[in-house]
Amino acid sequence: TLAPGAAAQLPVLVDVQGPTGDRDASACVRFAITIVVASAAHVPGAKSADRATVEVPVQLRCRKSTQSALFSFLDPDGSVGVAAVLRPRSLQGKGSAADDVALPIVVSMSGVGVEPQGQADAYKSKPTPTDPGDYTFGFEHLWVLAPQRGGPHNWEDVGMRTAIRAIEVLAASAHKPGADPDQLLVHGHSRGGHGAWGLATRVPDRVLGVASACGWYSREEYGDANNLWVHETSLMHLDKVLLGLLHASVAENENSLHASNLRGVPALVRVGSQDRAVSPWFGRRMARHLREEGVNVTLQEFDQEHWWWDTKQANDGGVMHDTEMRAWTEASAASGRASLKEVLEERDFVLTASSPEYLGRFGLRVLQRISPASRASVRIRRHRSGIQGSGGGTLAAATTTTLELRTANTLRLAVAPDSELLKDEPGAASATATIDVDGSRIAVDRFAGAELCRVEGSSDPEATCAAAPSSSGGTEPRGCQVTATGSSRHGPWA
Repeated sequence: TLAPGAAAQLPVLVDVQGPTGDRDASACVRFAITIVVASAAHVPGAKSADRATVEVPVQLRCRKSTQSALFSFLDPDGSVGVAAVLRPRSLQGKGSAADDVALPIVVSMSGVGVEPQGQADAYKSKPTPTDPGDYTFGFEHLWVLAPQRGGPHNWEDVGMRTAIRAIEVLAASAHKPGADPDQLLVHGHSRGGHGAWGLATRVPDRVLGVASACGWYSREEYGDANNLWVHETSLMHLDKVLLGLLHASVAENENSLHASNLRGVPALVRVGSQDRAVSPWFGRRMARHLREEGVNVTLQEFDQEHWWWDTKQANDGGVMHDTEMRAWTEASAASGRASLKEVLEERDFVLTASSPEYLGRFGLRVLQRISPASRASVRIRRHRSGIQGSGGGTLAAATTTTLELRTANTLRLAVAPDSELLKDEPGAASATATIDVDGSRIAVDRFAGAELCRVEGSSDPEATCAAAPSSSGGTEPRGCQVTATGSSRHGPWA
């Protein structure tokens, strides 16, 4: 029931039998939707016969299968979202003729003022500069998805959830071939370059590669996007502790703080040395920081401005789709993901999180922080021990390996049933795996996983869950859910 003058969204499911043939035409499908609004019988003064009829004309544009098309969906906040999509040019998976194969998705995040279809259509090229034929769009074996995000500089918060929702909708709708939501190549330009870092650091287990072109790593550092931190006159009187708290409230979108999550994920940074909109300094600095974190990053600098259509020759694809960009994207898709074992062979891996939106890596996720204003981190390292022989050597046959987790500002952790922390260890055939969390040796069920929490009595009483009554009449740590995914422990974690 709606009050007078109120408005509400009315979802309508329409099954359209479109024209046969593959063609591009405006208004090639026309129909009308008739909406009948009747007064409710229980409304005082209303008559059961009171009704209003509204006819809404609808016309749809037809697109060729080789062209970009739009689809709409409901955002997590209930508003209507829009995304553009380019189908793979080949209707079969690489090296496979199976119709049910699911291909990777290139998620392309746009800059300010760029509509989804314009972003998707940037993925075009010609084999030669003067080729008289039409452009070739997209990739042979990859989907291209360009979600919409209205408003300036905002692929954060609601914008990030819009992008993730668009991926889910495409995966649920695509067939022959399917679209795999767990194999993502994340691209972004300008504002979208910032969004690309944000998406990749939040869901790194789903990302095969991330490319940021002419973007920034922090909105608060970019130009005049938020000059409150620099030019606001009241800063002369602002207590620095309060300023720090204000910074901390938006720190989850500071992508450089979470760059360590991308270890083992190929990264590409592209900048234009003549860029007057976003200084190339941002890309250079992010690339340097990624190298410090051990990320396999490539920095490319061009004598270009903020956006360019032609890199080396006319119609070669430009900033988003030139020969090098296509080759890097396809190579990243083909190489697959680095395993935890491979990553740890180089050095320790550090997982960071500043909000519940960070879904973790290798099946390990931070669920709750001790101080909500600070990021949490978990350092993962492989510890090997063995029996010393009479000659001082270590007997390889007696060597044991344990994964050690060392946490900071972390109250709760989740280990997924398929977590790589529970694999590739001695005794992998057993039902449990042993991990060391801050000195607590915990046996975790390989098939059920576990949710772990600091408990009362740990070495740091200021950083523990306080005991609270449980539904069973006993006590359980505040914020921890005691479930069937149990573990046995010895130390401050359970």
